[in-house]
Amino acid sequence: MSKPALSIVPGLAEITNRVKVGYAEIKRYQQGAVSKATELGDIFLDVKQKLKHGQFLNWIKEDCGLSVSTVERYIILAQHKDLKPNTATTISARLREIEKLTGKVEAEDDDETKAVKAGNRYDKAKETWVKRLSKLRPEAAEAALIQRATDLQAALAEIRKKLPPKSAEQPKSQAA
Repeated sequence: MSKPALSIVPGLAEITNRVKVGYAEIKRYQQGAVSKATELGDIFLDVKQKLKHGQFLNWIKEDCGLSVSTVERYIILAQHKDLKPNTATTISARLREIEKLTGKVEAEDDDETKAVKAGNRYDKAKETWVKRLSKLRPEAAEAALIQRATDLQAALAEIRKKLPPKSAEQPKSQAA
């Protein structure tokens, strides 16, 4: 049977104690983060009711500097703050706990939020492509762009095939 490391390594008991204290401190900070995120969620819910349609998302992104998904997570925490048990020590763990208790966490996005998210995905894809293309020789970058444009046009054609046909526009009636 081997001796515990604490008894054979000088100073290890003190280091072990520092690790335990540090880890306990981290857990307290994480729980504090859950509380603060929940508090911010309440604030977001309140502000959302006070702003006109379309202003809330702009305020989040431009004035607060937060992503829509972060704010959505905080709002979910606020909406379920009284849901028991509330034993999670991290924001992600609390969201998983809420999901288990309610069967659903993600809120249905409104059209404005969907549009913002789609724009964010487009911007991210564009940024990724610019990075990739900048690593290529100009001729290779141009060839890659032409191929990507061809692929995107084919994808758009497939999407259009799946759309219902447009109905003929009804002539506008003239009021007498």
